[in-house]
Amino acid sequence: LRKLLPYDAFILMGVTMHEVTGGDGVAGDGNYLMTVPMRCNRSVDTRVAVLSVARLDPWYRRSPETDKLTFATQDDRRALLLRRGCLWLAHHTMLFFGMEPCIYFSCVMNGFVNLDEAHHIPIQCCPVCLRKLQDAIGIQSTARCIARYSEIRLFCRVHVAIFDRELRWYTARMKQLETAMERFQVDERIKTLFRKGASARSGSKRAIASPALPPISARTP
Repeated sequence: LRKLLPYDAFILMGVTMHEVTGGDGVAGDGNYLMTVPMRCNRSVDTRVAVLSVARLDPWYRRSPETDKLTFATQDDRRALLLRRGCLWLAHHTMLFFGMEPCIYFSCVMNGFVNLDEAHHIPIQCCPVCLRKLQDAIGIQSTARCIARYSEIRLFCRVHVAIFDRELRWYTARMKQLETAMERFQVDERIKTLFRKGASARSGSKRAIASPALPPISARTP
């Protein structure tokens, strides 16, 4: 994978449906551990990883009689696997930027050890992790953030049956950002007008207060 890393990419992650960690991945309580699904070296020099989504599959080594998350149809299976995979991929991609599991809010960076916990984790970042991500990847403008949200919203719209909640979230958030940016632009225009007006007034005051004086003669009458 290191040879395939594009020159303008920070990381390259391969995704596979095969188990890459070895062992059965089963904890003492019967849950499938989700803590080590990736083979990688998260160093600045390597920047590549292989992520296994095998354990996210609702049909992965599970019994329909005992597992409530096992679905009978292929469509349900694919929908659940896509949602879990997006969450898993986003979580581990952000780890490459030095971000630790989130302990502050409900967040995509929340840690989880089984699928029951993962089911309640959102795909969005909390305000704390969003600021960390902003500093890590250099998104410093609201317009660029809106453009990125627009791309994610388009993906959610294509898979609206799976990401309906996320589609509504990104739509509402984009409206908030657009409104905030419009207010900021209006405030900047008002400030500019005030600065120009203040500068003009101060210039006229100086002109009135400091008229040109006649030269002073050295001779005394």
